[in-house]
Amino acid sequence: MREAAQALRIKAQVIAIGIRGAVQRELNQIVGQGGASNVFTVGDFAALGGLIDRITTAVCFAGRGGRLVIS
Repeated sequence: MREAAQALRIKAQVIAIGIRGAVQRELNQIVGQGGASNVFTVGDFAALGGLIDRITTAVCFAGRGGRLVIS
């Protein structure tokens, strides 16, 4: 997983979404160092809709070459 995630980060801004039981360490590894603001977790699939605005903001901001910290 580490090599695949690293190859992806070269080409794209990576966002990781964990569903209940996801391992935070693995999500952080997927997005890479300094990418904690692009890690989102929810309790179940029904809660994914609640992330739309936060993910949209992260994606749009990253497209302008910046990094956004979402708390």
